[in-house]
Amino acid sequence: MSTALSQRRSLMAASIARNRLSAPRVTSFALSAVAPLTVSAGVVPTAIATTGLVGLAVMFPAVAAVLAVFAVGYVAMVQRIPNGGAFYALITHGLGREAGVAAAFTAWFGYSCFAIPLLGAIGAGTGRLTQQWAGISAPWWVWALAAAALAGVLGLLRLKSVTTVLGVLLIAECLVTLIYAVVFLVHPAEGQGSAALATLSPAKLIAPGMGAAIAIAVLSYVGFENPAAYSENVRDPRSVWRAIVVSLFTAAGIYLLVAFALVVTVGPDKIVAVSAESGVDTVFSLAALHVPTFLVDAGLLLLITSMFAAHVSFRSICDRYQFSMAREGVMPAAFARVSTRTGAPVTASLTTTALGVAVIALCALTRADPELTLFYRGVGLGGFVILTLLLGTSIAIPAYFSRHPDQAAQVTRWQATTAPCLALFGLGYMTVEVLGNFDVVVVVPGDSPLRWILPATVLIPIVLGALWARILRARRPAVYQAIGLGADAVTARTPTDPTKETV
Repeated sequence: MSTALSQRRSLMAASIARNRLSAPRVTSFALSAVAPLTVSAGVVPTAIATTGLVGLAVMFPAVAAVLAVFAVGYVAMVQRIPNGGAFYALITHGLGREAGVAAAFTAWFGYSCFAIPLLGAIGAGTGRLTQQWAGISAPWWVWALAAAALAGVLGLLRLKSVTTVLGVLLIAECLVTLIYAVVFLVHPAEGQGSAALATLSPAKLIAPGMGAAIAIAVLSYVGFENPAAYSENVRDPRSVWRAIVVSLFTAAGIYLLVAFALVVTVGPDKIVAVSAESGVDTVFSLAALHVPTFLVDAGLLLLITSMFAAHVSFRSICDRYQFSMAREGVMPAAFARVSTRTGAPVTASLTTTALGVAVIALCALTRADPELTLFYRGVGLGGFVILTLLLGTSIAIPAYFSRHPDQAAQVTRWQATTAPCLALFGLGYMTVEVLGNFDVVVVVPGDSPLRWILPATVLIPIVLGALWARILRARRPAVYQAIGLGADAVTARTPTDPTKETV
């Protein structure tokens, strides 16, 4: 590596890490991705209607507990291998370089399946509101393009500026969600109090719709793992753990509260029928019975901003994966170019924006439904892809600590082995349930070939990533040796093998 190239890449590494973030700022990225209001208003009523489970509320803390166990080993490893491409680095160090590059391609694909389809829902939702409130009629793709452009601008700013915007939107959406939930609780269905409390029993989940409920619940948490992608940017390494815990259990609490509050205000005997009839309007139509109109309108507007904040959060992760791979030479060096003023990965951000615009244009030209075709199927697929990465990481964590006894000596057995193995079992079960109920996840008929074709697409980035790693090993061995090293890959003159015994 020439001296000039080494200095340029060192500047890239320094620039991306220049924005030092506190735990609350990192938490805003994670909670924005989880999107409490979007899940509470859009997913929860739909899930109750689809599964027929009046005790759905209990499923959310149960799934959160499994993810919290996963986070124990996940954070222990992240603190030792900070990298903007978290899954990329962890799987590389645990399972080898080919698996790591495959994970990087897969993560980029999975997070893009979240970020870009959200634009379809934003466009459709904004179109309905502007028509209703101002009489402005415009195609959904106009609003989607406007959202993509605004998010693109935010993607070029300092991380602190972005977290300020996300924090304001997040506080507003959580506040209105909690107001709705409290209002529902203080307006219970007549004579249904004890019956509503009985729905909190775990026994209520043992029913035919349990598998679908698990699938929906686990995908509602995608994004809780995002703080690891900012491990190079935090002031205190413990901020990653704090952000994950806060985002995970805040989301679990809100989901539990809203799902239970809906049962309380409608009654266990009617909630399935009401949710099926009203769909995503359930929460707002029920709130309209008890709160001023401006609070309902605020909720409808915040639903749009909730999805926009989630889009910004997920596209930031896409940018960081591109940057992380380019910094190490796995992708063209242009993707590692950063702004000297803000430290933002410029080329990566512009690429994410361009991909979003291209998908919107394609959907508009083909007259695809922005919500059914783009949002539900895209986000459902993205959630499954990220779930497979959580599963792979659960294998990589004990593998890494078993090969690095010096690192294992610095953590407990619970962190290095027990928690990851328990998480592997839990996540494996969840993966089976998601696959078995994928028609519910992506809203297609049970006999539709899409229920198998869509999840099978996860094999495409896995295979392409592994093949690209082999090509790098044969043609660019120096780049291959630096895979997964993060900032060390651009500052060290002689890269070392991140997996030692693993090739």
